[in-house]
Amino acid sequence: MRTKTRRVGVLLWLAILLTSCGILPAPEEAEGCPSGWQIAIMWSTQNGPHSELIFIEADSVLQRRTVPYVGFNPVPGNVEDRSGSDLIMVANGNLDRDQTNVVSMSTLSCDLSARRVPEPVVLGIASHAGDVYTTNSINGEAQLRRRDSGGNVKAEVAFPAIVLSELIVHDDILFAFAADDATDQSVLLVLDPATLAERNRIKLEGSAGTAEQAIVKGSVLYYPQTLTVDNEGTKLGMIDLRTFQQSTIELDSPAPFLIIDAGDHLYIGHTFINPGYRPMSDYRWVSRYNLATGKVERFDVGGRLGSMAIRDQVLYVLNSGEDDEPAKLRSFDLPSMTPRSTIDVPRPNALLGHYYASGLIAR
Repeated sequence: MRTKTRRVGVLLWLAILLTSCGILPAPEEAEGCPSGWQIAIMWSTQNGPHSELIFIEADSVLQRRTVPYVGFNPVPGNVEDRSGSDLIMVANGNLDRDQTNVVSMSTLSCDLSARRVPEPVVLGIASHAGDVYTTNSINGEAQLRRRDSGGNVKAEVAFPAIVLSELIVHDDILFAFAADDATDQSVLLVLDPATLAERNRIKLEGSAGTAEQAIVKGSVLYYPQTLTVDNEGTKLGMIDLRTFQQSTIELDSPAPFLIIDAGDHLYIGHTFINPGYRPMSDYRWVSRYNLATGKVERFDVGGRLGSMAIRDQVLYVLNSGEDDEPAKLRSFDLPSMTPRSTIDVPRPNALLGHYYASGLIAR
């Protein structure tokens, strides 16, 4: 189990096991956003010439567009953060690891910009007040850096014998999820966001590996407990940020991994990297947690869950499919979870390289 646990937080970029299929017209070199788009799907590669964005409106594809950066993480292990209307992503480069870029995409103009960084593989990223935080792991230690808006490194620190993943800045605190390199025990580092000095280190009870997504609501930090020491987890972890007291919510479904803030509810996607603990088609559940009542509901989203996003009271789910199946984008009206549409997701030309889904971008 130890090897599988480690891969959740450290080597998700190696889990690119999707098959590229289908030949489409050449993508457009367009400026501005296509009119009416609601959701976009990023396809990336480590041996092709570029990544591709597919813009979608309702149940139809509007446009394909090239993205001149490669090595975006495969679903479900997206490395990204949102800063207002900008999505901050990481492109870790090709198989030779020749360059890593922090890529920003405006969801208002669809313009892309990038800044090259020397880290070989960025495992976690966060943005706050114009600063960008990145973490990577080299020679048995986690490295964490803070860069200003000009890309200048303003602070950096190394943490021996742990691996860092998800980063969150909240109320003048930088939270960093980590796993102990020797035991895989999950821990949470409480850091000074300016100097990166460690203020506290909290052992996360009942959890192993590194959390890949987390959110803060009010004074509570929520994170999916994807793994225990010897099996898949089934709980949503909660940390009171005033006292650091821990508690959990039982979801009764294995491998909670993704989490979305939807106001009065949290949506938790149950999924895993390939190979998982069970057939990948079994990872098809989304839990809904009512913050007011504590009620948990479970929904079958029709296929292997790769990524999900919410826009205008619609839940979009990317079913990445088995290796020989097409990917599908499904949408559900909220809060009823009534199926709205299902469309086949066109994959980039397989002759150009091995392409894999790298997540959903909501307008």
